[in-house]
Amino acid sequence: MTENNINKMIKLSMDKKNKLVEILDFTNVQEKAIKEDNTEELSKILVQKDRLMKSVDDLDKEFVSLYERVKAEENVDNFRDIDVTKYESLKGLKDVVEEINRILDKLTQLDKRNMENMKDSLNKTKSDLKQVKEVQRAYKGYSYEESGSILIDKKK
Repeated sequence: MTENNINKMIKLSMDKKNKLVEILDFTNVQEKAIKEDNTEELSKILVQKDRLMKSVDDLDKEFVSLYERVKAEENVDNFRDIDVTKYESLKGLKDVVEEINRILDKLTQLDKRNMENMKDSLNKTKSDLKQVKEVQRAYKGYSYEESGSILIDKKK
């Protein structure tokens, strides 16, 4: 029973790894969309990433359920306490989990960089809007209206 659950955990972990690779790919495309200020593409990417992240969450829930079941079956508090010689597939599970952690590290670094790029883009947009408002204010201040033969200067 435990061996079967460990094999299910390996399959779930492989599925998770594949989904994380997809998320990583989308995150790389997201970086390009941010740099190009392509908000439409960015929106599509975020929807796809959200869908994949929900799928990963579902896989994680199932994994944790199996994890708890195996710990109970083996009467251990920590997975590391299970004898690897008794269940050789534990090594395979450990390897997949290490791959997942490497992918998650890459994702974290790329997401941090993307957040910085988004902040820079937002600050640039704020600056551009501020400039437009200042130009509008200056234009209004130097505009004039004719009222009959009287010139009214609205300079402030």
